[in-house]
Formats: sequence, structure tokens, C-alpha cells
Amino acid sequence: MKQWRTIGAWLWICVATLSWTQPSAATPLYAVNSANACDTCHVEPIGWANPAAIADRRCTLDCQGCHISPTGGGQRTPLGQFYAAEVLAMHGTRPSSAADLTSRLPAGAPNRGKYRLLDGFEGWWPGATPHREIADRYGDIDPEPVFAVGGDLRVMIVEPLEAQSQRESAVFPMEAQLYLSWYLSQSAVAYVDVGWQGSRTGLAPEGNPDALTLLQDRLWLREVFFLFRDLPYATYVRVGRFALPYGWRIPDHTVYVRKDKFDVFRQAYGVEVGFSPNEYWANLALYWQGLHAWPGELDTTRRGPGITAQGGIRYLGFTLGVSLHGMGIVSPGSHGIDESEFMAGPLWALNLHPLVYLGEFDYRADRRAGGRVASLFQYHELRWQGLRSFTPKLRYEWADANIAVLDDHLNRVAVGMEWNPLAQVQLDVLFRHEFRPVQGDLQDLLVQLHAHF
Repeated sequence: MKQWRTIGAWLWICVATLSWTQPSAATPLYAVNSANACDTCHVEPIGWANPAAIADRRCTLDCQGCHISPTGGGQRTPLGQFYAAEVLAMHGTRPSSAADLTSRLPAGAPNRGKYRLLDGFEGWWPGATPHREIADRYGDIDPEPVFAVGGDLRVMIVEPLEAQSQRESAVFPMEAQLYLSWYLSQSAVAYVDVGWQGSRTGLAPEGNPDALTLLQDRLWLREVFFLFRDLPYATYVRVGRFALPYGWRIPDHTVYVRKDKFDVFRQAYGVEVGFSPNEYWANLALYWQGLHAWPGELDTTRRGPGITAQGGIRYLGFTLGVSLHGMGIVSPGSHGIDESEFMAGPLWALNLHPLVYLGEFDYRADRRAGGRVASLFQYHELRWQGLRSFTPKLRYEWADANIAVLDDHLNRVAVGMEWNPLAQVQLDVLFRHEFRPVQGDLQDLLVQLHAHF
């Protein structure tokens, strides 16, 4: 009982402390589900124009629709802030309430649009005004800022639930970031993401009692880049340090498909190009990973050149894509590439509104001094989007760390919910059960408070 009272007290403290910020909600399922909210752009009284040429269109289900970083996460664009306040939050003023309807609402215009897999999109009523010129539609959001400051904070509570658990309850800041962006022009942005680096293993089955110490000791420059965007066919180019474009950007670095490979700590230095013209998208990054003098980068970070890419089709009813990754690793004390890692696999999503399904499958092949190890990973998630701001979810994961070894596979089932009571706060609660054939099963309850401004 004492542990639960402690958890409750921390929750109330966190809610009170963070009640002035806006939600981050950086999850790929929001991009998939945004197909059901096309009326936020294309149905009067909004009046946003729909360019005839595909090269001029910016409508996309890609991460760059809401985030400055084209691969998602981090600071939101003005359109991302608009979507969060207009669509996601349960309470609060909608930016659209500031719009002057009398001058733009023609007779007979539908007041909402909807998308269904079998019926297509209904209520289509595009306007004639470029979206950035409808200032009152954004409410108090500046559609064309010169400088923008933001922040992201995740506070995590972990409660082990095994009968005789060797793990301890923990409350710690999982992430604390500050963002600064400078819009040199409509197409050029300079971006910095700095903060305190969280734990790499604090939510892993083994736990990490030094997670808070690690966070306090790690000043972290996560992403620093110049971005050239808003080019024809929604093309972009960025140069600097950035997160690599592989798989779904699931905001939980302990899921099997991201842990140890493409978690929140996987950044590199190089150049990335991509495009997302309506239904199709592709990203390609050429990079060097590992610069031990960089603030917050651990000495254990693998060093070497690499290439990461993904692409596919994003339609209103489904997403289908593939990711590829290859990297040559320079071992400590070595002057050449003597190890390597390779990853490949499909990703997909199905929009059966209000039910949304997302999945990923990965094959990995790591060549180390001890030989070659091949492994397989799966991720599946179902969400019910029928209730505004409240989203129940069901998750299943599977991992086989070495396909040549018998009974080393893992299965994990999770059930939970996300709640956006205000435009300021997101609460994520998840119960997980991990089935381990050798070590014994694990159970835990994760409570995450996520805030963004």
C-alpha cells in the first residue's frame, strides 16, 4: 500500500507541475489516424486550398506533417500544434473557434468530413485560400514563426508486479528536452534539441537502479541539423546530427523492435534526403555514427559508416513500407571496419476507423568477433480511436535474439490506455506481461506522464 500511495502522490505532483504545457503525442498511430481528420484541413469553414499539381501539395500522413524532424519526435510545427489542440485534446479551446465563418462558409457546405475504408472520403470541400494565409484559423498559434522554443518531458513510474520480484519500484524522469528552431525562410530551418539524457535500460526487464544518476550526469545534444524542406513533392534535405529513419518511431525505447538498435539514443552525423508526395514516401540517410567527444554520447556507442533507408505507400486506409539498414563498425583500437550489422523488414498499418492496427517485422544479422548472429523481431499494436482523447490499446511483441539457440525467444503482451485530458497533459498507463521460457515471467505496470510545449 505504501508503494501505491507514493505513486499516487507523484502523479498529482507531476500533473500540477506540468499543467501549463502542451502534449507531445509523438506516436506513428496519430499519423495513421489523421486520415480520419482530413476535415481539419479540407472541409469548410477552413477553406484551405488543394493545389491541382501533386508537386505543390503538402498533404501527407508522414511525420513531417506535424514535426520539424522529418522522421518524427521533437518539436512540433505550427500545423502539429494545431492538430494536437484541434483533434487530440478532450478539453480546451479549439483554434478553429477563432475563425470568421461568415466570410468563408458557402451555402450548402458540409460541416465535417469522414474517411472509411470501404466508403472513401465524404464531405470533401476544399477552399481556395493557401492555408498559411488563414491566420484566424490558427487561434493563438503563429502559422509562420521566425523563432520557436519548445520542450518535452516524460516522467515514468515503474511498478514490478511479480510475487517475489528482485526489482524495485522506480520514479524517474525518462526524458527532458528543450528545443529551439530558427526559421531562416519558409524552406530553411535550423534546429537544436538539447536536454538531459535518460536511461537506456531503466525500463528493461533487468532494471537499472542508477537511471536517475545517469540522467543527471548526461547533458545531451540529441539532434542538431539544418533542414531544407517544403520543396516540390514534399522533398527535404537535412545535414547534421539526427535520428535515423528506420521502422515505426514508437515512443517507447524498450519495445523489442527498437531496443538496442533504433531506440531514442540512435543518432548519427550525416545527410538525409526524403520525399512524401501525398501517398508515397522514401527516406535515405548516409552517415557516420560515433563521436565520443559529443555531449551525451557514451563511449560505448559503436563507431562507423552506415546507410539507412525506408519507403513505401501511405494511403488513407493503409500503410505499407520497408526499412533497410547497414553499418560497418570500427572496433576500439582498430583502424578499419571489422564488424557489421544489417537489418531489414516490412512495416504496415491498417485504418479500420475507429480501429487502427500497426505492425513491424525485422530481421537482424550482426557480425561480431565471436561470429555471426541472426535474430527476428515482431511488433503488433491495436488501438480504438472511437473516443476523443481516450485511446485503449493492446500490444503484442515477439523476439528471438538468436535463431540458432533453442528457447531463447521472448513474448510480451501489454494492455493500456492513453488519455489527453487537456491540451497540456498526456497520461499513458500500460500493464505488461513478459513470457520468458528460461528466466521466468515478468510483470510490471508503467505509468508515464508526458508533456510538451
